[in-house]
Amino acid sequence: MVKNKFDPKEPVKFRDAPEKVRVLATDLKSDRPIIIATMKPDGTEWWGRRYPDGRLEQDQDSPYDLVNVTQEREVWVNFYNECGYLFGCAYSSNALADERANADRIACVRVKFTEGQGL
Repeated sequence: MVKNKFDPKEPVKFRDAPEKVRVLATDLKSDRPIIIATMKPDGTEWWGRRYPDGRLEQDQDSPYDLVNVTQEREVWVNFYNECGYLFGCAYSSNALADERANADRIACVRVKFTEGQGL
């Protein structure tokens, strides 16, 4: 059984099922406090409940467990070489990286990554 790190306030999807899902509530007074909705093939919505960790069942994995959608990010990194050490500072845009750069900057590089990658 895989331990599921899960935050229902972040974007979610089913673990291994193609249907789109959305969280309707996270505070139902129940052992399964998360209420979700998903679209059936005929266009109507179906609802269901999940445990706090996003699971459908407590004791086994399911394709219909909720997991957070992997977030892709892009930052601009100013690189500096001071005292023989290379270090960088990341910014949300190229313009902001340029604005915050000092005269010792040796490069400004766009970096795309997926959160959690390499951990």
